[in-house]
Amino acid sequence: MTAKTVIVGCGNGLCGDDTAGLAVAAALKEVKLPEGVELVEAGMPGVGLLDILAGFDKAIIVDAVMSEGEVGSVLSFHLDALDTARPCSSLHGFSVAETLSLGMVLHPERLPKQIEFVGIEIDPVNLGPGKSMSLPVQDAVAEAVQRVMDLLSQEGLSV
Repeated sequence: MTAKTVIVGCGNGLCGDDTAGLAVAAALKEVKLPEGVELVEAGMPGVGLLDILAGFDKAIIVDAVMSEGEVGSVLSFHLDALDTARPCSSLHGFSVAETLSLGMVLHPERLPKQIEFVGIEIDPVNLGPGKSMSLPVQDAVAEAVQRVMDLLSQEGLSV
């Protein structure tokens, strides 16, 4: 039986660089994904992320991040490193880390056993209604798509 994997693109499509995760999801729609992989454009799911992840064996979450990194850099790491690898912020109420921590306490059996995170470092100045993604973030979308495909390939999932 093929493991079920979900790729979740998060973000606010109306707020400049916060569109990053959704832009990656949109680009992935144009790629033939392996069998057993589902793509979800989640927008700003908050704690609804837990319902999206329920029932999957593996997950890759793609979102914009604000840390000390260079705008347009692509980060990827396993859930275990989410709190410690890079201090990430979210624009969606509960951060991804907070939401997943809550899920691990309340319903760990519902979460995927393996959760990976791919983030694009964004410019906090380039957030807000009506703004477009900055060029460094736009340029990072292709790299983030490749990072997602590499993560799938590492798990033996390829087309």
